[in-house]
Amino acid sequence: MEYSQPMHAKVVFDKFEIKVGDKQLVSQVRTTEEAQQIYDDSVASGNVAAIGRHMRNTEDYIKFFVGAMPPHVPIIIKSSFH
Repeated sequence: MEYSQPMHAKVVFDKFEIKVGDKQLVSQVRTTEEAQQIYDDSVASGNVAAIGRHMRNTEDYIKFFVGAMPPHVPIIIKSSFH
């Protein structure tokens, strides 16, 4: 599952929490490569995992990816900016 959220260019994305059904995921700041490896390993093991990325193209936005999500489960995403 992918979700995008617009973001003002002058703020810093620093934290997100995602609730998938009864499971609560809380972000940790990592390097891009380390975060991607943790996400890939978790999803490959069948565990629900999430990763957030600050995308800088024509406009700034945050893209969240949630993997190994069970079907028909509600999702709540909370993000924090400075």
